[in-house]
Amino acid sequence: MKETKYYDGNRIVNTLDLDKQKPAIVMIAGNRTAGKSFWVKKFLVKKFLNRGSKFIVLQRFGYNLTGTADTFIKDLKQIVPEYADFDMTEKVVVKSSINSLYLNGEHCGFCISLNNADSIKKNSTLFVDVDYIFLDEFQSETGKYCPNEIDKFISIYTSVARGKGEQSRYVMALLCSNNVSLLNPYYYSLGVASRIQKDTKILRGHGWVLELVFNENASQAMVQSGIGRAFANSDYIKYSSENVYLNDSDTFIEKPTGDCRLLCVIDWENETYGIWQFGNFMYVSRKYDPNFRTRIALDVKSHNKNTVLLKQHNLLYCLFKEYFNCGLFRFQNLRCKEMLFYLIGY
Repeated sequence: MKETKYYDGNRIVNTLDLDKQKPAIVMIAGNRTAGKSFWVKKFLVKKFLNRGSKFIVLQRFGYNLTGTADTFIKDLKQIVPEYADFDMTEKVVVKSSINSLYLNGEHCGFCISLNNADSIKKNSTLFVDVDYIFLDEFQSETGKYCPNEIDKFISIYTSVARGKGEQSRYVMALLCSNNVSLLNPYYYSLGVASRIQKDTKILRGHGWVLELVFNENASQAMVQSGIGRAFANSDYIKYSSENVYLNDSDTFIEKPTGDCRLLCVIDWENETYGIWQFGNFMYVSRKYDPNFRTRIALDVKSHNKNTVLLKQHNLLYCLFKEYFNCGLFRFQNLRCKEMLFYLIGY
């Protein structure tokens, strides 16, 4: 089947989750300029025009709200002929938290700040007729997320899904992104990263589904563009044109061979890791001895009577940093690598 120029999300929005139910969260991720966000916006406008279904556009911070209406409709007006004369405007409802959106003068939904989840909760009655939530760039290229972003996302979804005589009604949250990092908070919280394989196209979980997109037309357009040719060897162009993750690297993801011994057990973010020595190499894995005497906490939440809170410049810290700088660390997976980066301050 010949690939269309732009992405078509009809398959994923009709995909059931692992429990054979409609998923609350539909994620779409892939190479840049594939048309993922464009398709979602067109889908939301069509649902509003045909059924009166209202939608929410999520922005991370309050200062991102202004101008949402214009950026939402601009490419639709340029590419979809029947939308050429459409107009979208916005009006402040709660400063830095909630703006109303109007399509051709008719109220079609809201733009709200993810970071201001408490304000959204207080005004939840506004959203009783909202059927869709849209978060673009759920994987941040800069790594900048809201503090406790997942908790705030859950709070907002819960606030929106109230009403119509039900404690919880069905609302579809559509999350789009380029492939930035497998370690983003959404993949981590949903257990996505460990299940993705190189040939994964559709992935199902409990309450969520994910489509991984690679659009060949978008890839070739990027590679053949002036900027693509000029910076052909840059990581950013590879991320934009290929199905690779901008902020991830598989470097050092391997297990050394030979005899080993456990050096310490690390507690971090409610997870436990073991740091092992294989000859000249250190190895970080999720395997550990729960009774091992040397147990270290990297954050206050993980600290208890059985742990020692690690401080910079102590003996272990200096040892681990020196080994890493010499290229002598190996890791079970990216999450183990992230833990060591946190430990040594990278």
